Amino acid sequence: LQYLPQLSRAIRYVTSYPERAYDFGTNLIAFGAPGVEDVDGIPQIAHDCFFHTKPYGETQHGDEEDKAYAAKHNLPQYLEMERPCEGASPEETQVRQKWLEGQAQALWPELDLLIRRVRSGDLQC
Repeated sequence: LQYLPQLSRAIRYVTSYPERAYDFGTNLIAFGAPGVEDVDGIPQIAHDCFFHTKPYGETQHGDEEDKAYAAKHNLPQYLEMERPCEGASPEETQVRQKWLEGQAQALWPELDLLIRRVRSGDLQC
């Protein structure tokens, strides 16, 4: 496999939304089979405003290490979003909140149960 730096950057930019920045953030890297060409922009499938409830501009910048890597390898300093997000409506925010709750239930079921029990008053700490 070969490292795909531009696709790696694109994936990190659009998946490190606030709730998952701690584990997605700079931890994602993309590889492809030999001969696969790297992308030159953020893939269209990633242009989903569902993940970005705050206004999201057209250009996505990485961290300092990303900028240094880009400069060293003659890559663009930023990538562009074809469909910048203007911010979520109240309905979209509510749907997204339900999605995040489901995500927490799936990833950390024991912790989620403890939180629910504390909030309901069933468990006191």
